[in-house]
Amino acid sequence: MRALRKTTASSKQTIAPLLRPNICRFEYGRTAGWWVRFERCNALHTRLFSDNLCGGKTKALEAATRYRNAYDAKHPKKSREPKQPSLGYIKREEIFYRDRNTGARIYYEVFRAWIRVAPKRAASTHYSIQRHGVRAAKRYCEQWLNKKQIEQKRNFRHLAK
Repeated sequence: MRALRKTTASSKQTIAPLLRPNICRFEYGRTAGWWVRFERCNALHTRLFSDNLCGGKTKALEAATRYRNAYDAKHPKKSREPKQPSLGYIKREEIFYRDRNTGARIYYEVFRAWIRVAPKRAASTHYSIQRHGVRAAKRYCEQWLNKKQIEQKRNFRHLAK
């Protein structure tokens, strides 16, 4: 791998893009500089280090590198370890369905049970309070959730170590 490359404008050498992550060159019209970009907590943080304000292309790159190192030290990237799925929850809520003839919304109360079954997958069920009664609907949700939690313990034994 080549660490340094020659620029076309002069014989000066610049750092290869692979050695400066989160920093890229920005040139558009009369604006030129180094752009530092980070994504942390689902938010994009950007800052432009202009060649004119910093006193040249290399000084702007040095300032951008210092900013990147300080920002990275202050806001470290969180590790992405596999998480064990949550234990789930049960809640009482109001949902609706549409009447086939009129198209009107008809609301009814249910108990909903929810559990995460994989890193990006969830399972849920609900039982009507009107049809089963408050106690029975809640009991059915608890039974369903207990069954799913037993499956989770069996399927994710290797993560509990």
